[in-house]
Amino acid sequence: MASTPRGIPLADETTIVNPIQTTLNAMATAVNDALDDMVEEIAVSQGYYTGSNADRLALAAPKLRNGVGWLVVETGVTWRYTAGAWSIESRPRTAYTPTVTGLTASQISVTASYEQEGKVVRGRVRIQRTGAGSPSGNISVSLPVTPLDTTSVRSLGDGSFYLANNTTAYIAIARYTGASSFTISLPQVVGSALTHGTNVNATYPTSAAHAVGTNAYLTFEYEVA
Repeated sequence: MASTPRGIPLADETTIVNPIQTTLNAMATAVNDALDDMVEEIAVSQGYYTGSNADRLALAAPKLRNGVGWLVVETGVTWRYTAGAWSIESRPRTAYTPTVTGLTASQISVTASYEQEGKVVRGRVRIQRTGAGSPSGNISVSLPVTPLDTTSVRSLGDGSFYLANNTTAYIAIARYTGASSFTISLPQVVGSALTHGTNVNATYPTSAAHAVGTNAYLTFEYEVA
């Protein structure tokens, strides 16, 4: 027996005569429409929707109002409409492709991902050497989102730098100096203070080639606008 999208059965000619079938079909359709309206009313009253990102951007008043939430089905990102604008409330772990400078793109393999809770972004990056050769300059890695504070020099996170040509592992720091990227920096002890050391580059920590198998693992965390 046929049914509505919500599973309400529809009568057909094999089970009941035509005039009654028509009446029951109309009733079932009406019930189905009423349930759809009820679901819509609940969503409106609670101020929470699920749909595509295009649908989110197309939402208009009176449904669009401060406090409305939206779950984007294709990405899992949750948005909240406040102060007349959409802002990300939550982003699940998402892959991104950072721009790495100081290393030849054809000689590295890069994997990176990040997540967001409110205004806080957290992520991690792995850079693996697949071809030998010293860096051409300081190694820097782009961030997925520009930080709120772009003026303060600081550490965004830590990690390790493993130099395959002499099997040495160093503690590494994601050192931020502005814009939308950080440099890989190695901490040094100077006197009694722990300071950011020289950025990883062609001559530091070694003048030899950074061989195949050299790896950098970095984490970062910062606030966004």
